[in-house]
Amino acid sequence: MNKSITKFTLFFALLGIAFLSSGTMASNSVDYYKELFRSWNLTIDTIETQEDTAGINYVVEPPENVNTIGADSYLLLLSSQKLSPGFSYRNIILICDTDDLLNSALPAPCTYTTLRDINFSLLKPDESITSNILGEVIRPVVVGGVTYYVVPEILLVTPEYRLKLGNYFKALADADKVTLERGGALSKTPVFDTVDKLRNSSILEGSIYAFALLTVVLLAGRLLVLLGSRSRSNFTKELFVVVYRRPLNFIRKNFDVIIFIFFIISTLYIPIIYALGVRGALMGDSGYAASYILNTLNPTNFPQVVMSKNIFKLGFLGYNYILGIFAVLVTLPSFISIIGNSVNKFRAFSLKNDFIKWAVVAVMWVTTALLAFVEVENMISFLIGSLSFLMLSLVYMRNRKIVLVTLFNKKEGSIIIASMVLTLTLNITYPIYLNGTPIKYSHEPLIGLNKEIVLFPYSKKWGKNVLFRPHFYNGISKVFADGYLTYNQGAQKIINRPLSAFEDSGNFAIISGKIEPTIEILLRNPGILPLIQSNSFSTIFSFADFAGQQAPRIELAIICTANPEPATINLEIYSLGRDEAEQNAIITESIEILKFPGCSSSDGTKIFEVPLGMPPLHENFVIARVVGTEPSIFLEVKLVTGDTEIPLTFLNKDILNENKYSILYQTPGTAKFITSYSADVEKEFPIDVKTTEEGFDLSAPINELMKMGVLNNPFIIWTDQGIEVIQR
Repeated sequence: MNKSITKFTLFFALLGIAFLSSGTMASNSVDYYKELFRSWNLTIDTIETQEDTAGINYVVEPPENVNTIGADSYLLLLSSQKLSPGFSYRNIILICDTDDLLNSALPAPCTYTTLRDINFSLLKPDESITSNILGEVIRPVVVGGVTYYVVPEILLVTPEYRLKLGNYFKALADADKVTLERGGALSKTPVFDTVDKLRNSSILEGSIYAFALLTVVLLAGRLLVLLGSRSRSNFTKELFVVVYRRPLNFIRKNFDVIIFIFFIISTLYIPIIYALGVRGALMGDSGYAASYILNTLNPTNFPQVVMSKNIFKLGFLGYNYILGIFAVLVTLPSFISIIGNSVNKFRAFSLKNDFIKWAVVAVMWVTTALLAFVEVENMISFLIGSLSFLMLSLVYMRNRKIVLVTLFNKKEGSIIIASMVLTLTLNITYPIYLNGTPIKYSHEPLIGLNKEIVLFPYSKKWGKNVLFRPHFYNGISKVFADGYLTYNQGAQKIINRPLSAFEDSGNFAIISGKIEPTIEILLRNPGILPLIQSNSFSTIFSFADFAGQQAPRIELAIICTANPEPATINLEIYSLGRDEAEQNAIITESIEILKFPGCSSSDGTKIFEVPLGMPPLHENFVIARVVGTEPSIFLEVKLVTGDTEIPLTFLNKDILNENKYSILYQTPGTAKFITSYSADVEKEFPIDVKTTEEGFDLSAPINELMKMGVLNNPFIIWTDQGIEVIQR
């Protein structure tokens, strides 16, 4: 018997290793590196490859579900690959596995061992290169709007280098997640066509309803029969107990079989964990097994797992689902017995009346008193516990037919009333007292992560009455805290002003903010528009009144390579009111322009031309934006009346991104005095830039902004250079 079990376990161990290691042993290095970078918390995509007729190089072949990579996703390429024309990626990790770059458009020089004149094979990786220095060396390079992270392969195959490189890319993943917590559209996860069509089909919807109905019938079939065959007078508590006791009796009757199956299924976890450990060892990641299991079983990742093509992940998820069902079946009888015994003991439990009355009063008094000194959000757990105790006490007294008020004599009642009045008075007067006393601040580091390397942009969450210790910066970037410019190299004075107070001061920058306040300011001050125009297409634009011309039409060119989903697309138009009643008011009108049916990558680019029911414009010019789906799916938008195309002035697309700050415009060069404008700035905030030998203390202006209460929580520290290593 023991030998059979051993052979059985060994068979599944080998099977698991075969499944898991197939990507490492049987496929090319692209798959290997894809899993490695994913273990560093990056969203990695690759493109299927096949050897060309010469058998030397790999030619990139677009799969059926190829799509435009988003801002927080990365395309992984080897230098022995080349991009097929017609595809656009925003972020590319380029691994130099050869000494020849086949595509001259890619950033160079980069060889297997060398990058930016540093030959890594001649260094001692454990002494000469820290994660900070390595991050500076492989800093991103922007070519043609695409951001490249160039990595010589020696950094990936040398253990010490790989460890430091992993720290950098983990920090990059953290920086990618830095967004403003004030809402905004969520990016969609691309899926392959078959699953996407099935998900949106009536077949799937009908199957869900059928499955739900089948579940109800299986769980409550007996009860439904009884409901149809008995009169209302025959329905008793005992009847329902009998109906739902049958499944429990079935479990108890077959408990030995269920626990045997559960044991066999759970035993399979041994070879699975062993196989995951083997793959982790091959990748140099000791925590791979734990991270793989946690990521796969994380409920928030279920959509990605289900929609993926990874058969093993789907099987592993299904295996855990079955294991969970049998775990419930095994523990259900004991759990129900424990609950029943607890209820019976609670009913039989007896307390002295004196204990009950003073316990209830004490909990009420302590809770009320704490509310005077502690913020509600900081004592949620305590409040839940207090309310639970009071509820159980009321249930207990109801079962014992105890009336709380009758337990107190007149003297005790007077003391309780006086103490509660005193506590309520404290709740009212103490906050007033605090407002009249100086605030005592605690101090903490501005950059507080215990990691070897941290990158800008950096999200800082803060507590009440907190200021930050000095943090010196000696870089060349403009550094911002939310919409406020806090440092500019070479400047002696910085003034942050509301965008509504804009004037051309000679040296200035315009920072993005909330969409609608920004649009309102642009309508009131059209002189800003030429500064934030875009030479390329964007889904926010302005145009002049074309009243009196023929009925307008709108043309939408949609890129189908991203497999856009069906959506209702609207045109939102913003203008200033002309009438006396609406003068200086912002008029917002939304026009439904297209019921987009969706399209697939095989469609290429689809053009939809539809009539546009334009309302009378309220101003000589308006600002409009296309909403209802991701802006990235649009290639072009045109307004046409008759045979004439209406001129559109496209604005900087970063206006539409409320989740991240960006610079919409800045004057070139450096100056001693610079003004920064943003719709998020409500009050002028000047900064005297005083540097020391250590650099500029970023905490000084940020602490003043903290005292003013104008920063978000968390707030974002970011630079005009994008990704940048934070020196500590």
